[in-house]
Amino acid sequence: MSKYLQKCNPFSNVAANVTATVNLMTGPAYKRIILRLTGTSFTKAHLLDIKVKVQGKTIIQATGSDLDLMNKYRGIKDDAKFLTIDFSEIRARTINGEMLGALDTSKINSFTLEVKIGGATAPVLEAWAELDDSQAGSVDRGVEFICAKLQQYPVSAATAGKFVIDSLPKGTNGTLIKRIHVIGPGGANIVSEATLKQNGLVVFESPDDLNRFRQGEYERVPQASIYTLDFIVEGNQSNMLDTRGAAVRNLLLELLLSSAGQMYLYVECVDAIGNL
Repeated sequence: MSKYLQKCNPFSNVAANVTATVNLMTGPAYKRIILRLTGTSFTKAHLLDIKVKVQGKTIIQATGSDLDLMNKYRGIKDDAKFLTIDFSEIRARTINGEMLGALDTSKINSFTLEVKIGGATAPVLEAWAELDDSQAGSVDRGVEFICAKLQQYPVSAATAGKFVIDSLPKGTNGTLIKRIHVIGPGGANIVSEATLKQNGLVVFESPDDLNRFRQGEYERVPQASIYTLDFIVEGNQSNMLDTRGAAVRNLLLELLLSSAGQMYLYVECVDAIGNL
């Protein structure tokens, strides 16, 4: 449970086909930001691009529809007019695990939220923040505080069948990965099987049906349109996949695809703010 709940500063430029922005208060630790969408016609599908920026650097990026799907996988409440940007793990097994990833803004000068709005009608966009007192802050390789990030990677497969992705963060740009979500063309799942290899060692290997079965056993909510590799499926943060350091030379995600098309990979991770 968060210690404080406060309404954020009002957004500027809330209108159809423009980007609304808000400068967020710095000082406390942010666990979650909750957006409320009201107006004549304004849905999550109208949120074409959401960016959270710290010191001008994007640490969270997703469309409204994709973020909604990832939230629903985690069991976050589904409501047509609310969308949560979550830095925490609200169902982690420990309080420390729950807070790991919360964004401590005590030494941050610039903290902004940008929302690109599509063809909505008379949109009204507001935000509230779940906050806690400033934390001591874990230092990762001497680069600011750590926080949760959501990185977006567009990829395209020309044909069905085996497709290999080698652009995931590793080595000097490595991170602690909680989950990898794969969303196919038009929000469809085209992944029938996935294998992840780190330095040639298989760390994850599962057909789609087995993957969904396991996630359901751990009370996750698999979404029909996403294939999710969840390294903390049981809520244990210590099982995050560590891809940091020069020793991590290779990180290959092999997907078996039922069709070709454009895909978006979303990597949920915990990392130093200045990394990636």
